[in-house]
Amino acid sequence: MFYNDSETIFGKSYPDWVVKWWQSWGYADWRRNRGDVFMVPAKMQNDDIKERSFKINKDKPILLSVINWIGPDLKEAKEEIDIVAKEKLDVSLDGRQLGQDSSRIVTPFFRLRGKDYVSDGYWLFFKPNVLKEGRHEISSYGSCRSGKIQIAMNYHLSIS
Repeated sequence: MFYNDSETIFGKSYPDWVVKWWQSWGYADWRRNRGDVFMVPAKMQNDDIKERSFKINKDKPILLSVINWIGPDLKEAKEEIDIVAKEKLDVSLDGRQLGQDSSRIVTPFFRLRGKDYVSDGYWLFFKPNVLKEGRHEISSYGSCRSGKIQIAMNYHLSIS
């Protein structure tokens, strides 16, 4: 159902796709997703958005962030994301739990808006054609151990 962190997807590694996801941040959805992979935009910590809806071609892989961090320093990234316990992740697809299927991905340093960054976080990378045509709901929640940072989101996907 998911790519694992050691697979090559369309000639790129999983971390390379996460870098591409970050580099497409802020693009309009049509621009972000005209390539090989559908990159679901994430909710930022202070966003009021609670749900998003997308139409996705069944032949496209889907890259989705459960919870992540981006910054200029890998040490800081590790400190931030290490406070996120995998058991504090709650992800479901149409009511079926997926939280333990997420992969923790640390990217190499990459350029974004003229600066160097690194990212660390938990991701789901759906293989193409695993979601049947029709409507699907993904609910995701990630939290740090203290509960200070909590990211919850509902995604409504229409697969055709």
